[in-house]
Amino acid sequence: MELDVRRVPLEAILSLRALYRQEMACQIVHDSYHERGITDSYLVSVDGEIAGYGSTKAADGKVRDCVKEFYVLPDRRFLADRLFQSLLNATNSIRVESQTNDRLLTLMLFDHCRDVGSDTVLFEDGFTATHSPAGVIYREGTPADKHRIFDHTVEPVGDWLLEFGGEIVATGGILCHYNPPYGDIFMEVAPSHRRRGFG
Repeated sequence: MELDVRRVPLEAILSLRALYRQEMACQIVHDSYHERGITDSYLVSVDGEIAGYGSTKAADGKVRDCVKEFYVLPDRRFLADRLFQSLLNATNSIRVESQTNDRLLTLMLFDHCRDVGSDTVLFEDGFTATHSPAGVIYREGTPADKHRIFDHTVEPVGDWLLEFGGEIVATGGILCHYNPPYGDIFMEVAPSHRRRGFG
């Protein structure tokens, strides 16, 4: 069995990326990296037939030695481990970056990497929640609110806010600029009001 990995233009993997995005059925972190030229694309083949693709990016801003995406067609998944090792070898990749709900790449990460860490964990919704803390007003912010909003340290000030006891205790918003129909929900709660259910 001959396994082959070769670098190709982005256009060569777009149909496979469409299958990957369909299977993920969620927001893909850094989905726009490909169109912005931040990744290198590779076709993965078995005995001359396309089996999937991989993408690499620069983890340090210079050398693209970090696997960012890896997709294998379902009928070739039994070879995923060997195909991934071939991708690592062909690209000289020494890092893997996977979002936690990407089952295949996360499995490859745990099978092929040491010193695994995470700064963010993505979850999949299983049901719709209705949580309404008593006395909280949820509304769109106004220009008059700007001087009342607490200093943000992690997220930008959002267009929407929570008011509790006459004080703005949280702000948030949604960004839909890439990977539609999914969006990034962001929010920050004032330090004095954390761990009280406002988030």
